Amino acid sequence: REPLWPDKITGSISHSRRLAISCVGDVEELVSIGVDAEEIINPGLGEEIQRTIAHWEEVLLLKEKGLREGLTILFSAKESLYKAIFPMARTYIDFKEVRLKELDLIKQTFVLDLKTTNSKLTSLMGSYRGSYKKMGETILTI
Repeated sequence: REPLWPDKITGSISHSRRLAISCVGDVEELVSIGVDAEEIINPGLGEEIQRTIAHWEEVLLLKEKGLREGLTILFSAKESLYKAIFPMARTYIDFKEVRLKELDLIKQTFVLDLKTTNSKLTSLMGSYRGSYKKMGETILTI
């Protein structure tokens, strides 16, 4: 249940009903990459998903930004980080081990912090920058 890349290549794939994407790079220039595509979450499902993936600080930040697609950006950003880290850590990352610290609506960027007690992940703890783009009814994060 993961893509297998040729030696010296790193990459990530994702798809939604409307979009399929892959990103690849040379491991000598790029350690890892994570990409995710998600259809904008239906508001009726939002609260249930929010309880599973978000901290209260993240919910406040998203409400402050006033984005209809904020929860989708959060979910997709965390998925992108998981896809970038998994090839190195080879372990599951819980949504709650990652926190959204910044969301810039002008630059369409975000910063996520990974904090965990999982020994397989502690060397990877820290801040990760990414970007997002709304494409119709799909959010793309990398």
